[in-house]
Amino acid sequence: MLLAVLLLLGIAFAHRALGLSRWAEAVPIGLALGQALLILPSNAALRMAGWNIWPQAMAGFFVALTVLIVVRRDRGPEDAGRVPPVVLLLALASFLYAVLLQSQEMDDDYWIHAPIQGLLRRGDFPPHNPFFPTLPLNGHYGRDLLIVIWTRLTGLSTYTTQFWVTALLQPLQILVTYFAVRRATGSRASGIGATLFLGIGVQVASRAGLWDTLQNNNPVAQLYLLLVLYLLIGCWSRLRDDGAWAWVVTLGVVLGGLAIVYETHFALCCVASMVTIGRGLLGSQRPARVVGAALAVVAVAMSLACTQGEPLTDLARRATGRAEKEVFKDASSSTQSQHVELHFPKKNLFCLRCGTLTHLHIKTLPSGNWLYESYQMSNPSEGYMPLWSRAVLSQQSWPFYLSPLILWLALRRGRLASLWLVTLGYTAFFVPLLVDFGPIFEAEYLRWEFAAGLGFAGALGAEVGLWLETNRSPARLLAVAVLGWLCTANARSNAENLGRLLGLAVSEGRPLVVLGTENWLVHQVFLDFTRDDWKAVQWLTQRSQFGQSVLIDTPQESSPQALFDSTVGCLSGLKPAGLRLPLADDMVGIPPYRKRPAVRCYLRSGDPQYLDLDRPDWIFLRRSEAVPHADLSWESLAGRQIGRLQPLPENWPQTVLAEPVGKTPVLTGLPEHLREGQMLQLSWSHPDGRRLVLVPQAAGQAPDFEDAIVYPAGSRGGWWAAPYRRGQYDLLGYAWDQAGFHPLGPLAHLNLDLSEQMADLQVEKVEFDRSLRAATWARVRFELNGPQLDGLESLAYLSFTRGGAGQEELKPVEAGRGEGRVSAIPHSQMQEARVSGRQVELWALVPDRPGHYRVDLFLSANFGNLLRLRGQDVEVLP
Repeated sequence: MLLAVLLLLGIAFAHRALGLSRWAEAVPIGLALGQALLILPSNAALRMAGWNIWPQAMAGFFVALTVLIVVRRDRGPEDAGRVPPVVLLLALASFLYAVLLQSQEMDDDYWIHAPIQGLLRRGDFPPHNPFFPTLPLNGHYGRDLLIVIWTRLTGLSTYTTQFWVTALLQPLQILVTYFAVRRATGSRASGIGATLFLGIGVQVASRAGLWDTLQNNNPVAQLYLLLVLYLLIGCWSRLRDDGAWAWVVTLGVVLGGLAIVYETHFALCCVASMVTIGRGLLGSQRPARVVGAALAVVAVAMSLACTQGEPLTDLARRATGRAEKEVFKDASSSTQSQHVELHFPKKNLFCLRCGTLTHLHIKTLPSGNWLYESYQMSNPSEGYMPLWSRAVLSQQSWPFYLSPLILWLALRRGRLASLWLVTLGYTAFFVPLLVDFGPIFEAEYLRWEFAAGLGFAGALGAEVGLWLETNRSPARLLAVAVLGWLCTANARSNAENLGRLLGLAVSEGRPLVVLGTENWLVHQVFLDFTRDDWKAVQWLTQRSQFGQSVLIDTPQESSPQALFDSTVGCLSGLKPAGLRLPLADDMVGIPPYRKRPAVRCYLRSGDPQYLDLDRPDWIFLRRSEAVPHADLSWESLAGRQIGRLQPLPENWPQTVLAEPVGKTPVLTGLPEHLREGQMLQLSWSHPDGRRLVLVPQAAGQAPDFEDAIVYPAGSRGGWWAAPYRRGQYDLLGYAWDQAGFHPLGPLAHLNLDLSEQMADLQVEKVEFDRSLRAATWARVRFELNGPQLDGLESLAYLSFTRGGAGQEELKPVEAGRGEGRVSAIPHSQMQEARVSGRQVELWALVPDRPGHYRVDLFLSANFGNLLRLRGQDVEVLP
């Protein structure tokens, strides 16, 4: 009810305060304004006193807005006329596309936005990283806040709310675009052209336009951006009269609110608006009024952008000295905090970091095997491509190529909408080529590219509409048809992709439209979420409290497995616990999916004392058996085990004391060489009886307490897990008591080098359990010759390389050298395997083409690198 009242107030504001007489225009503009009226007052109230005063603040805002609507009555601009049927059809298509696509797929940034929404709903404001709650989030959170506000006002879940908010915002973007350009040009054809090109003709990377760009923050950010254009055009037309202040203030509020939603779009709108106003002043009869209005908009917008929280607020606080510069222990912490930097001119000037994100370095071992080392642009200087390279220019399409002509026409003829859009496009295109915003934002180049495409496509559509309106000759119609066909290739492709998804759903007996949170979660294959999980999480949510955390025994072979933790975090509002920061050579923005070594020791042993350095409040087991312990009370629900872990009776400090090194314990059980992430049972003599803490320290670096493992006082052994990253380490010991960590010095030297362990490993024999027939499954056993690797847990991949013509050899990029780069092996084809003695067995999908092949075995030890073992020749029969 409250949500309906607010949305109706938005419509009433558009009708009375802005003077929009036709309801066909007032309704979409009012609904769009309603989103801004939800976010900004709520954000201000939350920043002052949290959710405690939010209901009173919203009630006060409702009353103030109602009074303003009653008192203010603007005759408004001229009637924009009826909405053309083609625009209504595109708006309807956008709505249906959003409903159908959301039913079949989840957002690509689901892993971070879902738990943020869950924590926001339960009171975490300002938001923190849900996986690492000591790290504040400096990134944009406006869309997540909007979803949570809708959730609180409606009582629906965040999943259901997000589903319908996205579906509503998609057609609103189409309608706001039409009215903005229609009012700017006075031409229905120009409005239709801009709407069609923005909707389905942007053609950037794999995106078609507004129609299919509905993931993550995009719907809210794009709606704000287009609303800024609409209000700017309205301000310009109203400045001829004395009643423009409502439009001016509204523009400033919406522009300032855009900074919370998408700081990049805020900056782009500011630049585009300044250029447009500057051009408009050349023909203005009242320049003083225009300048005054522009300054008022800037004052309102900047005051909001610099105080309401997000990267610009963070930058403003640091620039004015009101906040100390954040010092992160490493690049991974900075990335997870979405830390913003500003370097102009950038070191890699006129370059975009759009190179291939994932590579594997290849190293030839003495045995002839190849060792692939993961490499994912962790080095900030890697991956840059120059402006003139195909990698950069191919991101754009015909709207970009025709943009110089559009810019010339807009400047020459003073077409404000076209000028604003094309300026936005050029700004978005060149800013990332000139300014460095830090590693995570440097890697998110596509957000800039798509914003550029939006501007170019909208301006092109507006000008094409005007050009066609003046003369609809067959030649012009044919030219526009060809241009439209070229600019909608992605739209056709994405429509076909949606058709395939729907066809697959029908063939599997699944619904085309999935309604309800439980149904949606179960429907998403990648989430690995079942109805039993739903029952268990509901039980957990009812008994947990805000601020608590939950440890989940999800696997950790690859990053998609973090999605289950995100789902539990969103539903319960609990912080997913026990996850480690991504490694230094992980791809920027990758979800944290690796468990901390202490957590792995707990999951192997069932002893919660391993978790004492960072105790969670709850433990959620899906695959492991619950082990009774005095500190744990277990509940069995639908095959899931949920444990309540009692807090420690006393929280000891975790600071290293500056004192002489004590008597060093003697460790036993460490082999000469270790695999990355290898688990072992160690033994030791600990003379003083205090709790022992083992911490690895990589050569030349500080001890990494994320990988620390603690053991009970008086213990003489326990599980231990090696670090995830290969290299040379010292294993440091500390005695822990009420005073802190007492240093015991290095206890052992660790050599984590997979190549040294497996350098001489060879395939001795390959046996299949049946004749190899094309496109069938077969079981294969490899007998290995070399070092004893009994018990090696690994991921395995079997490759079939065709012999003779068309052979696809895996070779380094630089032929004749022992090192280079090759494309990554698809993780979807990897399967779990365990070496028994010197044998490993796995399933293989035989190629669908008969002929002679060479079978190679790829092994990836836990969190190690990929090793290719050259196999033997086989024949595939028809």
